[in-house]
Amino acid sequence: MHALPLMTESSPLPQRVLLVENSRAYTQVVAQAIEQQLELPVTVAATLAEARAALERHDDWFMVLTGAILADGDRDTVVDFFLRRGLPTVVVSGMYDEDLRERMLRRQIIDFVLKNTPATSTTSSGWCSAWSATGGSRRWWWTTRRRRACTPPRCWSCTATA
Repeated sequence: MHALPLMTESSPLPQRVLLVENSRAYTQVVAQAIEQQLELPVTVAATLAEARAALERHDDWFMVLTGAILADGDRDTVVDFFLRRGLPTVVVSGMYDEDLRERMLRRQIIDFVLKNTPATSTTSSGWCSAWSATGGSRRWWWTTRRRRACTPPRCWSCTATA
């Protein structure tokens, strides 16, 4: 796994979100929420092949928000694809499975959240309510994620401790 570059106060923050999901309705809602509330451009891909092409076009990725299973990849393939590239990754699933969630969290993803919860599409950061409570500071979120400040137990939709 690649190490993430050290961030300093003068380092520019990555500025793109890669949203990889095969549900058009879901990607429209989430992409719009991210663009409006986080003011980050969102690139949408429906497959790993499309995600690979997007990653080759740009190198300023803030994070990846991906479905657990895509047309061209199962859970492990999808997660490995992004983690091998050292990208901060949130995995979204339509099914609740605590064992799978725990297994995914051990793989150094940011979080594993339910796709159908309101927090995953209607808040400025459904995957981290602690980040949202800071008023949406991307630098705070990025450095907190890199420190792995949040430790188990975790609530289902937040990287902050429960």
